Amino acid sequence: MIGPVFGSQNKDTPCAIIQFINKIDPVDKNQAGKIAEAVDIAKFKSMQNLLGMCVENTNEMSQTIKVSFDVQDTMANIQKAMQEENDREKDNDTDALVNQLLEHLNNIKINNDKLSAARKDPRNAALL
Repeated sequence: MIGPVFGSQNKDTPCAIIQFINKIDPVDKNQAGKIAEAVDIAKFKSMQNLLGMCVENTNEMSQTIKVSFDVQDTMANIQKAMQEENDREKDNDTDALVNQLLEHLNNIKINNDKLSAARKDPRNAALL
């Protein structure tokens, strides 16, 4: 017997196909075996329902695992992007750069003040 397997959630679309073989051994070994129709049909129906639930549960677990892996991959990408941003911030430390600029500007101001004072000094008038 060959037939479709339906899950409990979708009774219209089969989720698998099964083949069920159950032959009765003949008393005379020279004859071919026969299928016990009434018993086999009942077994086939119960197997259809059981296998349908198993296939559906397996599909649901597979989808859950896939979502878990997708979330894990996404989180890894986010962590990688955050690490790259942190590394970039370390390489371009703006606070240290601003402090260095302020120090150099202060040195320029001090030297400019010294030069202005030297120009105003009457002892240096002949040098100008």
